[in-house]
Amino acid sequence: MKMKLLEVLSVVLVSAVAVTQGANMSNRVAEPREPGAAAVVSAALSKDQTVSKEQAARIGCIVINEITCAKSYQARFEKLFKSRVHAIDGSPGFVAMRVLQDSKKPLSYLVMTLWESEETFLAWTKSEEFRDGHKRVFKDVAEATKDGGAPPLVASESRTYKVIAD
Repeated sequence: MKMKLLEVLSVVLVSAVAVTQGANMSNRVAEPREPGAAAVVSAALSKDQTVSKEQAARIGCIVINEITCAKSYQARFEKLFKSRVHAIDGSPGFVAMRVLQDSKKPLSYLVMTLWESEETFLAWTKSEEFRDGHKRVFKDVAEATKDGGAPPLVASESRTYKVIAD
């Protein structure tokens, strides 16, 4: 039996405890944001995206990285994601990923990954696959800023949501 991803995420996000992850990966309680994550996800996902009941049962952690890029970097940013969107699929503990673009702020994106646990997500962030997946962005940032130029990524904030009920 398949469940709509939107249905799964609505339940998961409404019943989640928000934890912010800083650059040093230390956690602190997140402040509420407008609009709520469930509303953003609900508005951004199409109705035909589904996950199996088995996949839904495996979701223990959702990581949402909010990224804002410079206008001059938008096409490159989207190309990078589109060219590697399924590279993460074989990572231990990975369930699904969606890259969402804000309809009112088109330079703002949500990269939403669903994991079996926070531990599997954190293990992925220390893996060779993570480094491979991000090396082109790291190179772009280094190139853009080497002579004092502006970085192509204006902002990035990662939040981890633990599933506490479903």
